[in-house]
Amino acid sequence: MSKRDERLDLLELFVSQIASKLEQVITATLDEGRRIGKEEGIPVDVPERVGFALFMFDFNEKGWMTYASNATREDMLEALKEFIAKEEAGIVTPHGAPVTTEH
Repeated sequence: MSKRDERLDLLELFVSQIASKLEQVITATLDEGRRIGKEEGIPVDVPERVGFALFMFDFNEKGWMTYASNATREDMLEALKEFIAKEEAGIVTPHGAPVTTEH
């Protein structure tokens, strides 16, 4: 196995571990939000499960980029296309909060 193949195998393992940890943190955070809302009597509209994609890239090495996600590749690409279209249309803020057009 070449050094490049070893590096890619290690990167794949690293990304898989990141995706697993992120899903655990996101799930725990959503569960905590639901619990607090229930205790405080505040209706919380939080989905049972959310998809995520985290993109990682090397600032120092052109062309290196990967992502970690709990979605299928197809679903993640659809979500990414939707995100880009909304960003380009100015429908969401840089932080992802909806922009209202009402004045």
